[in-house]
Order: sequence, then C-alpha cells, then structure tokens
Amino acid sequence: MADLTQVKMLDNEDNIRTVSTTCVYVPPEKEWYRRFWPPWPRERRCLKNNIHTTKYSLLTFLPKNLFEQFHRIANIYFLIVVVLNYIPAVNVVYAESAVIPLIVVLGITAIKDGIEDLRRYYSDKDVNNRKCRIYDWKEQTYNKSQWKNVRLGDFLRVVCNEVIPADIVLLHSSEPEGICYVETANLDGETTLKVRHTVKDTSQSGIFLPEGMTGEIHCNQPSKTSDFSGYLEQQDGSRISINSANLLLRGCTLRNTEEVVGVVMYAGHETKAMLNNNGPRSKRSKLERDMNWEIFSCGIILLILCIGGAIGSSIWSSNYKEMPYFPFNENAVWEGFIRFWSMIVILQVIIPLSLYITMELIKVFQVYFISRDIDLYYSKGDKRITCKSLNLTEDLGQVQYIFSDKTGTLTENEMLFRCCSIGGISYPHGLNSQFAALESGLQTPDILTTSHQNEKTLLEFYLDEELLAKVGKLNMQPVPCVNDFMLTMTLCNSVVVSDHSFQAGELNLLQNSRSMYSSMISLRTTLQALNISLQNLQLRIQTNLQSTYHNIHSKVQNLQNTLQNFQSRLYNPISSSQDPEELCDNNSQDTFLQTTLPGTCQNYQSDSDSKMDCDSGAETDVPKSQTLQPAAVKCPAWPQTMLEQVEEIVGHCDLDSLVYEAESPDELALVNAARNYGYALLHRSQNKVVILTLYQGVVEYDVLQVLPFDSERKMMSVIVQEVGTSDIIMYSKGADSAILNKLNQSPSQGSDNTEAFCVDDGDTNDPTNATEHHLNLYAKLGLRTLCLAKKTFKLEEYHSWLTEHHKAEVSISDRERLMHQSYCRAETELELLGVTGIEDRLQDGVPQTIDSLRQAGIQIWMLTGDKKETAINIGYSSHILHRSTEVLTINAENEEDCFQSLAVHLNEMNLKNSLEDSAHSSWNNLDTLLTSVVSVTRPFIPLVGRQGRQPVNKGSSKAIVFEGSILNYCLKPKVKETFLSLIGKCDSVICCRATPLQKANLVKAVKKHFKAVSLAVGDGANDVSMIQVANVGVGLSGNEGQQAAQSSDFAMGRFMFLKKLLLVHGHWCYARLASILLYFYYKNLAFALLLFWYQLLNGFSGSTAVDSINLMGFNLIFTSVPIIVVGVLDQDLQSHSLLSETSVYSIGSQSRHYTRLKFWIIFVEALYHSLVCFFVPLLANYSGTVTLAEFGFYNNLSLLILVTLTLALQVQQWTPFHHLTIWGSLVLSFLFNFVYCSLQQLPKDIFHVHWVLQTLSAHTNFWAVLALATLIGIFPRLLVMALYRLLFSSPIYTCKLKEKENRSSRKIKESTILPETTSTI
Repeated sequence: MADLTQVKMLDNEDNIRTVSTTCVYVPPEKEWYRRFWPPWPRERRCLKNNIHTTKYSLLTFLPKNLFEQFHRIANIYFLIVVVLNYIPAVNVVYAESAVIPLIVVLGITAIKDGIEDLRRYYSDKDVNNRKCRIYDWKEQTYNKSQWKNVRLGDFLRVVCNEVIPADIVLLHSSEPEGICYVETANLDGETTLKVRHTVKDTSQSGIFLPEGMTGEIHCNQPSKTSDFSGYLEQQDGSRISINSANLLLRGCTLRNTEEVVGVVMYAGHETKAMLNNNGPRSKRSKLERDMNWEIFSCGIILLILCIGGAIGSSIWSSNYKEMPYFPFNENAVWEGFIRFWSMIVILQVIIPLSLYITMELIKVFQVYFISRDIDLYYSKGDKRITCKSLNLTEDLGQVQYIFSDKTGTLTENEMLFRCCSIGGISYPHGLNSQFAALESGLQTPDILTTSHQNEKTLLEFYLDEELLAKVGKLNMQPVPCVNDFMLTMTLCNSVVVSDHSFQAGELNLLQNSRSMYSSMISLRTTLQALNISLQNLQLRIQTNLQSTYHNIHSKVQNLQNTLQNFQSRLYNPISSSQDPEELCDNNSQDTFLQTTLPGTCQNYQSDSDSKMDCDSGAETDVPKSQTLQPAAVKCPAWPQTMLEQVEEIVGHCDLDSLVYEAESPDELALVNAARNYGYALLHRSQNKVVILTLYQGVVEYDVLQVLPFDSERKMMSVIVQEVGTSDIIMYSKGADSAILNKLNQSPSQGSDNTEAFCVDDGDTNDPTNATEHHLNLYAKLGLRTLCLAKKTFKLEEYHSWLTEHHKAEVSISDRERLMHQSYCRAETELELLGVTGIEDRLQDGVPQTIDSLRQAGIQIWMLTGDKKETAINIGYSSHILHRSTEVLTINAENEEDCFQSLAVHLNEMNLKNSLEDSAHSSWNNLDTLLTSVVSVTRPFIPLVGRQGRQPVNKGSSKAIVFEGSILNYCLKPKVKETFLSLIGKCDSVICCRATPLQKANLVKAVKKHFKAVSLAVGDGANDVSMIQVANVGVGLSGNEGQQAAQSSDFAMGRFMFLKKLLLVHGHWCYARLASILLYFYYKNLAFALLLFWYQLLNGFSGSTAVDSINLMGFNLIFTSVPIIVVGVLDQDLQSHSLLSETSVYSIGSQSRHYTRLKFWIIFVEALYHSLVCFFVPLLANYSGTVTLAEFGFYNNLSLLILVTLTLALQVQQWTPFHHLTIWGSLVLSFLFNFVYCSLQQLPKDIFHVHWVLQTLSAHTNFWAVLALATLIGIFPRLLVMALYRLLFSSPIYTCKLKEKENRSSRKIKESTILPETTSTI
C-alpha cells in the first residue's frame, strides 16, 4: 500500500505545462501507474534532474574531436599533404616525417580539449551526486537522495544554506508570512538576498504535509527568460496566481530561513540555469582576422611556386627524355601535373602549421602574467583580474573606442542620500553653497570627486533641521506632504528586515566550535590575568596624562577660536544680486549625522557652506569637504513606550541591530534616510509592512498589491491600506520621465508651506514647477534623482481595477503585456510628493584614467540610463567632457526632425573644420617660409628665433549628447549614415536614458561602421548585452552583482585598472604577437624558397637537398621555443614609460605593428635570405666537389643561423631566458645534427647523412661559408635599421632613449652619493 503523485504534463496550443499534485491511494503492485500522461517519448517521461555538460564520451572523443579540429582549413590542408606523401608518384620525402607535425598539433589540441572536458565531467558528477531531501510517499517522510534522482513533480525540503537542486514552486516556508531569502550568487553573482514568497494560501503552520496539497499547477514551458507565470487551480475551480516571486531557481542558496518545501516544476536541462548555460562565447581578435589575408597570400605564393615548378618540370621532361638519371614520364603534361603535387608537399612549410599552437601558448602565458600583476589587484574586494577569453589579449592593444556605463563603473554605486525636495521646498542637507553657485551661474563645486580619505565618508548622512522639524514627533502631527514623502521612502521598496545572525557557512562554524570550547576556557583564564595587569597600568598612565591633557586642550581651544575668526573673514560670501547672509540663510539649519537611529547619533552642522566670490561671476576656491562642528540641537530620541512595542515585534528593542536586505543600493539609501528622520521599517512580509514613526508609534499596513519596477515603466508602486482605516493608497517612485507624465492635471493642493528654495518668484506658488526646478538642480550636481508620488483610490475604483488585474495575473499567454497594461491603468492621476537626490561618488582614479586613455587616442563614450543633466555632470567630473568642450545636444520629436538636426550639425562641423584646416595650412606655409628666412639670415642675425610663435589652435574638442529615444531614430536606415558621420567627428559621446538593447545596438553600429576595435565596460546585468557585442568586454565586480563580470572577457575590480591593462599589457601583447606573426611568415617563406631554388638544379623533379628529419625539425624543434619566449617576455618599453608616454599606444590602435606593407617587406627579406643561403654555398663550392647531403647542410645551417640572428635583432629587452633559448636553440641545432649524423641505422627512405656534418666541420671552408652567408644576409637589415633611426622619428625609439638617459643619470647619482656616504661613515 503506498501513496504516489500522478504527474501530468500537457502541452497544448497555448504552450502550457500542467503538473497535477493529486494524491492517489493504490496497491503496491500498481505503482507503475506513476507515469506521465498521456504517453510521451522516454526522454520526456523519464525526465530526471541529472545534467551532462561534457562534449565527449570515451567512445566519441576521438572521432568527434578530430571532426571538430578538421573544421580548420589549415588542418585539412596538412592532412592532404600527409596523404600525398604516401603516394609513390608524388612522395619526395620520408613519408612518416610529414605525419609527425600534424600528429603533434592535433595531439596537443586533443589533450587540451580532453582535459577541459574531463573537468566538466567531474564537475557534473559532483553536482549530480549532491544530497537533497525528497518526499517519499510510501514512508510519508523526507529521505535523503541524490540530485540526479529528482523527478518532475517531486516535493523537496530544503534547509538553510543548502543549494536548490531544481526549479521549484515554493509552497511552504518556516518564516512567518510565507517568505524566504535566497542568494543568487551562483547564477548572477549578486550577494544581496532576494525575497521569495510562497503561493498564496498554501503555506501550512508547523510541519508541511504534501498529502494536503491538491490541484493542478499550470505554467509556461521551460524558457531562457526569467519570466515565470502560471496559476494553481484548486479542486473548487479557483485559481491562485503564480509568478517568478514564487519560483526558486536551481543553483540558488537558501539563506536566513530554516526550511522551505516546494514542488519541482523544471528539472535537469529544463531548468533556467541550464537553459541559459550556453557555454563560452566565441570571439576572434582583429589580428586573427587580419592574419587570414596573409595566410591567403601565402597560399597564393605557394600556388605560384607549384605552378612554376610544374611548368618547369614539363619543360625539362620534354627536353631531356633520354637522360637515365631523370626518370620523367613520357607525357610532359602528366609529369607537370604530378610535380605540381610534389611541390605542394615540398613547400608545405609556407603555410605554418605550428603557428596556431604557438599563438595559443603565447596567449596563455600572457594571460598568466596579466592575472599576476599586483597593480591590477583590488585589495578591498580581494579580486584579481581574470581573463575568460584567451584569444583577445592582442585586442587590448588596438582599442579605439571605449563604451562605459556610469553607475558602478565610473562611480562607486554606494548610494548616499544627499538632499530632497518636498512639496516644492528644497532641503539641501548641507549643499547650500553648491545650489547657490548653480543659481548664481558659477562653476559648481564638484562633490563627486572628493577623495575617499576615510571610508566612512560613504556612510555619512546630513540631517536637515528644517525637515526634521516637519516630520513630527510624539503627540505632534507632521506636515502632511512630508509624512507622505517619508512613507513612500519607507513603504515603496523591496527592502526586508533581517535580524538573523547567521550567514553562509556560519552554521557549520557553529557546529565545529564546540570542540574549541575547552581551549577557549583556558585562554580566557590567561586573558583575565593579563587584563588585571593592563588595568593597573592604565590607571597609572591615565593619572599622568590627565593633567597634560587639560593644558593642551585649553591651548587648542584658543587656536580654534582664532582660526574660526580668520575663516569667517577669509570666506565671507559676496554677491552682486543678493545679500550674502540671505544667500546662505539655511546654513544654520543643516546638521550632520552618521547613519544611525535618532537618539543614538551625534549631530554636527556646517560651519561655513558658502564660499563663493559672486562678484563678477568669478569662481573662487570652493572646498570639497565642509568644516563641521557639533550642533546645538540634538535629534529626537525614540520614546521608551515605542521601544517596548518594537521589542514585541522583532524580539528586542535594539533598532541598531536591524539589518536591511535590499536588492538595490538606491532603495537601501532611501530606507536608511527615512529611518534617520523617524520612519523605521520594522518588518516586511508578502502581505504586511510594519513601520515605526516618531509621532504615531508602530503602524501596520496591509500590502494589497505590489507593482514591481521594470525598464519600460521605469517606476515601482505599492498599494497599501493602513490597518484600522479604509483608505487605499498607492505610493510610487521612479524616474522623472515616468512620474511627471502621469500626474493629475487638476490644480495641485500642494502643501501649506509653498516656500521654495532657489526658485523664481513666478514659480513659488506652484509646487510642481518648483520640484522640477529642484530636480534639474540635483541632476546638474550629478545626483541620481527619483520622483515620489501617491494616489488615493476610491473603493469602487480599486475593486474595478483589481478585477481586471486578477485576470491578467492568472493568464499564461501574453501575461507580460496584460500585466503591463494593468500597471499603467493603476499608475495614473498621481500626486507629486517630491524628489530625492542620491549621490554616487566617482571611483578613485577615474578622471586620471580617462585623461590618459584620451591622450592615447582612445575615444571614451558614456552610455547610461540616467538623466541627461546627471550624465553631463558626471561627464565633466570624470573628464569625459572638459570645460572647453563644445557640447552638441540632439533633440527631435520624430525621425525627420532627427535627420534635419543631425544634418545641420554635420554641415556646421564640416564648415568649421574646413576653415580651421585652411587656417592651419596657411599657418604651416607661413611657418615654413619663416623657417627658411631664419635659416638663411641666422649667420647674420643670430638672435632671430622662434620663441615668440605658437602653433595655431585647431579648435576645441566636440561632444554630442542625446537620449535613448533619439537613438531609436538615429539607427534607422535613413538617418544612420548621417548620425555615424557626425559622431565620428566628435571626441566624446554621451547617450543617456538608454536601455540595454540600445546600448548594444549603438556599440554594434559603431564597430561595424568604423571597422574599429571597441571595448565595453560595465558592472551590471544591464551592461551584459553591450559587453558581449563589443570586441572586448570588461566586467567590473561591483555592487550590482557579477552578471557583467561573468559575461565578460576580462573581469576586474576597478575602472582605473583599464589604464595599465590597455596602455601596458595591451601594448605589449599586440606588439609581441604582431612581431612574432611577421617573423613566422619570414622564416617559413625563407625556408620554402630555399627548397624551391634547388629545383633549378634538379630539373624540377621534386627532390630536396635537405633531409626529411631537418625538414620536419626546422619548425618543430629548432625555431619553436625562442619564438614563444620572445612572444611572452619581450618588452619594447618599460611599464612606467608606457604609462607616462601614452601617445605610444596610438601605434597599436592604428594597427601599425602589423600591416600588409610589412608582410611584403618581410617577404622581400625572406626572398633575399633564401637566395643568399642557396647561392653563396653554391658559388663557394662551384669548382669543388660536394655531395647532396653536404650541400643540404650548407643551406639548412646557414638559414638557421640567419633566422636566429634576425630574431635576435627583433628582441627589445634581453633577459636570461632570451639568451638561453635563442642561442641555445642554435647550439641545439648543431648538436642534434652531430648526433643525427653519427647514427648508422636510418630509415631506408632517408638519403645517406652518416658522418657528413663531422666531415664538413673539420674544414675551415665550411665555417667560412656559413659566416659569409650570415654577414651578407644580415647586413641589409642592419643598414635599414640604422638609416630608419637616423632619418625617421619613432616614438618607441625616443622613449627608449629617455629610458637609457634615466638609467645613466641614476647611475651617476648613485656613483656621486656613494663616496659621500662612505666618507661620512
């Protein structure tokens, strides 16, 4: 006898899945009825939770891996060459020797792929064998089992700190009100806890019994999106809505909740985590794409040589048919056809097989050294830079455009509440001087670039005394609009209160701590004895210092009074338009307080807020941090009766111990600000919110509906009803573009006090206009702004909306659109309460980093979702914009207006540029004429010089600013070309109010149009699309989670690390790989041409003078290791030179290290060296007798020496590794051949080389020929290098000279200091 669950899956036209949880009582022999109904294929009926992410198995590894590797055309080419070697008519070398290089390359790649897949196998095994608790219907209890045994429809019990094994619908939670907390760090990297809710009316008190659950769950089919919608249909036909808030995803970790129970909806590869696991993305670097043209050129050269050899063979075959030692075919055409394939076998080295393996090894070592750079280590977050795409290191040295997010990327993403406007009245919270400067038209003090000398600065909070007086206190009602404003900050959010003390891993630590208890007891006894001794010593020291302290304190007090008098005279504000005391009238009303609760904080107020010289509009030295002194007014304390009520709710009266868990740092800043003003959030559940106010005590609100934030509406709302009242109120917060368009157009009631701060007289009676004015002021200061509003529902109006909303909730098809429409119907006729200003400070080093990157020739664009004014202010603060920058703003209502506006700006810019170019050209002509006159008259007029002349200014920098709505028009086909032409002429671009998709589309358009290497950097999930589209994606590990870092090619801790990553490591990687690539082409072309010249002597028969072993070893043994060492360790300039001389980076961004011209130059050099290595030995031994093997050693060894010296001349900085590998490889080639020639038993296909090199080395003529060939071959390169340095100015060579001078001066200083030090001693 057993109970079981019949699980039914139904896929119909609406793409709906149905899971039935009806318990059925059946005999044991009929347990096979537990099945999917109707019948499905086995893979669907037996859907388990086990996963497989491996690519291969033991049986499929070899064929599948080889199949993947032969997708490379180069591997197919060399396979054809190997096959040709086994054809007797074509074979010209030892057949097995041609197989070895291909086997090595394929073997190394297969080993690498196998190791990676083996790691995936062990990872899958570890995950599938994890333990979980599955409900057993026979025993009616939860039994431990493995993850892989979980089936669709199983009931799972998960306890605290366990990982969710499958996607489950939450039915029960041990927490009150049916909530639980999960951490999604394994999915998106976010460490902030998320709140999930049980399905309504399903959570049971006490032990949860699955037998009590009846009904069917209808939901959408598995998908990659985060959306989840459905409903639970009960036996009575009623439906309960289910959404993503009720779904616990596989991979999440349960936190701060004792246990939960849920039913499995998606298992195994149907879970959202597995559906979104697409594996690593494939990106190719610009150098790899450019390399294809050179490989194609090498193929053309190979084809020309083979055709030439075939034609030559046909001619020889027709002219020398009767010569016995030329075994040609009688048909000359057939002979030419056969020799064509023989020439392919001989000259196969033109296309380098080992190039790809060498590049991969070099990049692996480059990534290793980048990750080990201590300058790129973020100590605060304990994060070092990580690279997830090994094939993009060279792109770091070619970046031309950087697309950066703002929040969390340029800024800290640590929010601080700085000011607010309520009912048309601004409460500056200590920013009086900044607002006064804005009103006076002066340059605003930059509050965002304040250095973080003290980490506590980010937690500081200014308490405005005027606002504090209006929030109310015990037995005193607050101002109504202020009360609504504070309630909105407290209620309209997803912040939850967590008073749990345990976090991840702390339960295990608690269990293990018992074994340490006895040791701690003995340690405590020792510390108590030591503490008594320390107390006695402290008493004696305190007695001696007390008298000294009083004397010093009196002197310091006198000094402070003198300093205050001096400051009041020095910083006396003056204005031509108003009285200085009137300008800063609110200064005395600003108090400063750390983020603690009222009654437990220490108050401070500003000593002097306004330090502007308003006379003639000139800017004076405005301090970035204000002088603070203790305030005279204390914060109101929480009454004891209220604290007793708090103890009944949260179990204690210590409000400081409450921990707020927020998904957004903005919400956390607002809740903390409201708490400081006496509105403390005590408890939040799915249906209830409990707060504590100074004037009312503990207040409970029933949460009727939550309208969550989405990127389309750009706002969030919560509909609540205070317990004991009938009023239904909706509190909303969101972007100004969303809130202001939904306001009630009827005359606003406003607040009783309509006095506005810094508002024109005409606007003082209109709170909405005043609030909008304050909104713009806050944005100009670079603050993040949010508008707050409310709406009071009539009972009939709410029930009418709720009926339609419930229909949208239980809908599965098109649910998202219906829910959006329902939200929009509710969020109308709003009453504007006010606006908040939240500060997000710039990260350290951002302005300096942007300055350096711009000097390097990199254009930096900012793509953000914030307001235009906020984005522009951050642009100035971060130095994306400068005060001299000409800012163009694009505004349009439709596509035609956008096109006209862009065309006007483009024509004006073209006309201005042409005039500036003409003026610049005329100045240059005049400068040339004056230079000629001065050079002629200098012997007669020695005082004539050029000191008084300055170069003409080609105009200020230009920037363009537009919003995301304009970008939609700009990327239309009609407008796109004009738009891209305009932004191409600008130095900076700021796109604000942009969605993630718009960011990605802009990056894609710029990358495609300008054919430039782009880099996108961001820190949040909204930046992932942009990061994946760009050539190089950089993710910052910030407060918005790890989505960007996980989706990026490079992940690091701070924006300022981009400076060294690009200017130093990027330059090194690109310069090294470009040099190595050209060298690869050079040595392979030289070796192939050397083999081709021998065909002139053998009638193009396809034979070679170099034996098969040396043919194979040239690339694989003798020249491979030095290339890797140079590609990994070579440095043309030291890091400090690259950071100071940023213009050197432009060589890489303009791709001047690797060009088509350089390829053909090295082709000419390879041609010349092959001719030297072939004809110098030929002419030297022309009158003598030399065997074929001896002549081959002349050719091979002379070329080895020459290519080794050529590589040595390319080395920029010698290290012991360079000497060891370069000269060691040359010595190795001789030793190898000495040993090789001493062997007597060789394969029969290899011609006789026994004792050949030993015989040659005994004659001085051999060494003389090698030396002569080396000198003749290397002399042109030395001559060209000397002439180039003499006639042309190279930035790299100039910097190297500076480095040399610095080293020489340092040595001189050390030599002059050392004798003095010695004499002193």
